[in-house]
Amino acid sequence: MMSVSAQAVSATPANRTEKEQPTLEFRFKAGMRQLAGGVCVIATQADGVRHASTVTSVSSLSMDPPSMVVCIKRDSSIHSPLQMTRKLSVNLLSTGQIEVADSCTGFDGSTGEARFKNGSWRMHGSGVPVLEGTLASIVCKVEESWVGGSHSVLLCSVEDIVDGVDGQPLVYANRSYSALQPIVPPPT
Repeated sequence: MMSVSAQAVSATPANRTEKEQPTLEFRFKAGMRQLAGGVCVIATQADGVRHASTVTSVSSLSMDPPSMVVCIKRDSSIHSPLQMTRKLSVNLLSTGQIEVADSCTGFDGSTGEARFKNGSWRMHGSGVPVLEGTLASIVCKVEESWVGGSHSVLLCSVEDIVDGVDGQPLVYANRSYSALQPIVPPPT
């Protein structure tokens, strides 16, 4: 039987050389796939064109004042419009909105208006698109942003909440969408 410390040290299979080992970036990405995240669509409008992106890198930051952190890949099609408008909506998707999530990823090469082909969208009074039928939509103003490697980290102040519908949050982990299931404690 191998000890815990021996398992950690012998992560390299005997039949692989050091040169054939996956890079740190590859191993990090594989590890982070195990971290489940709620699926959101970030949306903004710049120069009359709507832009959207599906993300899981969203988190509340503070309740006083209400604020959140949103991370956006710097080479994504929404990055420049967000830097220009400094306004966005964070649309928290339900399990019934997988098609919206897929159309806003851009994996099919779509950008701009083409990403709005699924779902029912309306303009919020702040000038950002808001998806109807979400669990909630949070309208934000970007207060600060800074570069964090391949992404920009946006510190956002919450300006409005558009109440949503009851439902289950759409979750993404290990390259697939999932739904949450309550854990039933064993009988005592």
